[in-house]
Amino acid sequence: MPPADDATPAAEVDASPPNSPPNAYGCLFPSAGLHALGLVLALSPLHWTAVGYLLALLGANLLAITCGLARLPAGSPERPRAVRAADHQILYGAAATAMTVVVAAVTADDTAVWMGYLCLVPVGTGIYTRGGLLGWDRALPAGAVTALVVAVPLLCATGALFAHGTERLPALTVLLTIAGVGLLGVSLFRSRRGVVPGAVLLSLVCALFVTNFTGGLHAWLGVAGQRVDCRHVDTTEFRPRAASPEAVHHYRCGDRRIDVRGSEAGRAADGALLVDPTGVSDRGLRVAEAPGGRGMLWWATLAAVIAAMGAVLLLNKRSRRL
Repeated sequence: MPPADDATPAAEVDASPPNSPPNAYGCLFPSAGLHALGLVLALSPLHWTAVGYLLALLGANLLAITCGLARLPAGSPERPRAVRAADHQILYGAAATAMTVVVAAVTADDTAVWMGYLCLVPVGTGIYTRGGLLGWDRALPAGAVTALVVAVPLLCATGALFAHGTERLPALTVLLTIAGVGLLGVSLFRSRRGVVPGAVLLSLVCALFVTNFTGGLHAWLGVAGQRVDCRHVDTTEFRPRAASPEAVHHYRCGDRRIDVRGSEAGRAADGALLVDPTGVSDRGLRVAEAPGGRGMLWWATLAAVIAAMGAVLLLNKRSRRL
């Protein structure tokens, strides 16, 4: 008969501790660290752009892998830490995106704009992880939902001026709109009751973004434009489509150079133009062209956005009371 204290292999296996769950911050810190280091190297005066792109891209890919935390089982002790890690990813991504926007606006650097898109990855992964752990109706906190419903349409409306600005401002308008519309889309679909008004608001915000590039300048200069006597300097003709030749007329208005798009080079002449008093946009319009049909369409779209935004806020307020 074998001794009683002889342990069998099966008993050893049964007595072994279960596998520990993955550490949420152990996954987050290396990924976010590589991403942040790449951001600094690409945007710093060192101009290590290639190395910065590589590290930021690697960090973004590793952050995408952390979405696996959303599948932690319900009883896992790591779930609360994973939720906090997701919140920190969202905050880091938002802060990094804001930094790239400031750098791009100040330096007119293309690299900063592209880095801004890579900075949206932590925001997306954080939202995905939070939604998987807490439910998609809580992918964003209720306070953030209300703030986004107000802030995104306002930012999009302000983009009417920057869409026609100088240097990298139009590219920044696209970056901020993509980020804002994505966050707004996540925040609106918190309940079945909010699907229809949320979809309407989201569609109207996208329409406002499009009209920023077609009629935003007409709408802005029709209200706040400054009338200035200008001297025609030169005309550049180009043909974007075979049947639609266009021209850009260059004017000197005091110490500023103003460009006016037109379909006929012969219409250029000295005279009064409406220019942007803030100096953000280097585009101008002839007095007779503002606000025009395109400007009125922009104002109509903005009015529809405000109405839809009010409906969504009222619905959210009633939902909280129930």
